[in-house]
Formats: sequence, C-alpha cells, structure tokens
Amino acid sequence: MSRRSVIAEEEIEQDDEFGLNTVLLFGALSSDAVVRELPSGEKFVNLEVTTSTMDGRISVPVTSKDTTLEKLCAGDEVFVTGVVKRRFFRVGPALQSRTEVHASKVIGGGKRAQIRKLVGAATEDLADFAEF
Repeated sequence: MSRRSVIAEEEIEQDDEFGLNTVLLFGALSSDAVVRELPSGEKFVNLEVTTSTMDGRISVPVTSKDTTLEKLCAGDEVFVTGVVKRRFFRVGPALQSRTEVHASKVIGGGKRAQIRKLVGAATEDLADFAEF
C-alpha cells in the first residue's frame, strides 16, 4: 500500500470520529466587560466569569461577538452557552495561545426562564448525542 493510500485511509477514519464540545457556565463577572477591536475592524467582548465549584473558585475567560454585552459589570451574574476553543496569536515575534469559551449566548442571571429554556435545549442535544 502506498503512503498516499495510507494517508487517505487515515483521513476517512478521522471523518468518522466525532466529539462533543458544549459549555454551560453560570457565574459572576470578576471584572467589567472589555470590548476589543481586531486589526480587521471586527469587535468582540471579553468577559471573566468566576464560578464556584467543590474545589474552589475558577475564573473562565469568555469571548463573544455580541458587543451589547459591553454594559456588563463586575459582580453581574451571567449564564453562558458556547464551546471551548484555543486561539493562537502573535505578540511581537512570539506565538502565544489562549484557551477560552466562545459564547453562542450570554444571558443575565436574573432571566431564569430564558436560562431554563437554554439548559433544556442543551440537555436535548446531549441526549441526542448519547444515542450515537
């Protein structure tokens, strides 16, 4: 078997693989929301969401393209759905990376009905995934 055939078979096997990357995060902002603008002109909002776990408090970096979130302040409770991504970028000559949650939805903590709806939808997605 040629090297090209082996590579083609590996690519086919990888296409059959799948995974799950879903985040449900509830916590309070440890700092005010920060709007950042990329050189391309695209804007996004950085949030630091702090959660409490059995092991203590954990700060989670969250990024969203929803610039209306810039009004959020330290202490505000939020519910976040999204995916975990690792982003690479250059700072001078050095290549760096940051692992963060890319939010698909951010809801203020006081909106319990909206949060229940999102949790229900995520639970259905997880149940569908478990059927594989």
